[in-house]
Amino acid sequence: MFEFLKKLSNKITFNQNFYIFVLISFVFISIYPNYLYPDFDNINRNFKNVFEAFFSGSTVVKSKTFGGSSEEHKLLLDQLFLTPQLKIIQFIDFFFDISIIRHADLNDVFVKFYFFIITVLLILCLNLADDIFSDNKKDNYEKKLIFILSLLFPGVLMSITAPSSEAVFSVFSIFLFTRIFEPKLNIKQGIFYFSIFTYCYFLDSGNWFLISIFIFNIIVSYILIKFSKTLFYIIFIITILFIFLFVNELIYYLVDITESHKIKRIIGDIQNTSIQNRETFDIIKRYLFLILTLFAILTSTKKFVFTSLIFITYLIYTIFINYYRKRVTISNHINDYELIVLLNLIFLPFVIVYVLPLHAYGKYYIFLIPIIFKIILFFISIEKLLKLNTIFTIFFIINIIVIT
Repeated sequence: MFEFLKKLSNKITFNQNFYIFVLISFVFISIYPNYLYPDFDNINRNFKNVFEAFFSGSTVVKSKTFGGSSEEHKLLLDQLFLTPQLKIIQFIDFFFDISIIRHADLNDVFVKFYFFIITVLLILCLNLADDIFSDNKKDNYEKKLIFILSLLFPGVLMSITAPSSEAVFSVFSIFLFTRIFEPKLNIKQGIFYFSIFTYCYFLDSGNWFLISIFIFNIIVSYILIKFSKTLFYIIFIITILFIFLFVNELIYYLVDITESHKIKRIIGDIQNTSIQNRETFDIIKRYLFLILTLFAILTSTKKFVFTSLIFITYLIYTIFINYYRKRVTISNHINDYELIVLLNLIFLPFVIVYVLPLHAYGKYYIFLIPIIFKIILFFISIEKLLKLNTIFTIFFIINIIVIT
């Protein structure tokens, strides 16, 4: 009897974790202060500008850059307007006059709930569609758990509960990174994943380029390492040195070839501030800030979250102990593909921070979370990791209540 109950408690399903995720997320939205969301004022300002343009019949959205200069771009190409949340509003407004919400504000918790409910439905649709397109339903078990595990991670939760296009982009990117690196994909899955990847560009072109660079690096590195490990290491080192030496030339070239107003805005903001000097100490400091915010040890306002530090420390300790016990087995099972993923996981964020210092914040790199969890699964079972992460998120929320 006791053995049966033990086995039952160890069997964790996606649905169970999904319900926990939704419940915790609603609590999180209710208590998490707006000022702790990264760039909340800018998100809210853009939300108002998009609503004003839409309900006034304008085709132009006016906004301001980081440096304070004004710019205009087309409403139909605005990343927020292209989210499922705003497309639903557009569809309803086609049949009924709902201009009463013209002056809606993201400070309203019900607006945030609306955005998140659509995000929840989107998560369900992604999993349902993937089940339909997959040839082997059993193979999706771990992928689904890593997906929901990643969404429940506090650093990710801060992003996907924000009422913005980045929230939807984050859900899509995490979903893709739990699946696209699998060696066995059928044509239906390939088309499905590529469609999502293409849509991501319109939701957040800046971060889309970031994940594209990561995927491109993985593909090229894998081809090189299969051809020659020595050649791979030489090219890997030379490429990093080349970027460090010719960073400004690369940025000017990127401005010339891109049509994304967001990319041009990011690079323009860098060129108009002192961070373009890229002093070593400043870059290292920004890189450390990236890591601390990615793991939710620091908030966007640099508030220290004590429970996050405890959890991450415990996780590192557990990994170290398990590695010490299984180091021979683990070393024998790290293949070339896993090696290049690990190298890109470590070095790519630092290179990106060097090239784009304003991208030194964890929310831009949460697509790496499912990859990090996959690596951790070498040392900890997914059932244990799910339980640990759920407890961690609950304590994170309690800690936020205390510090605010």
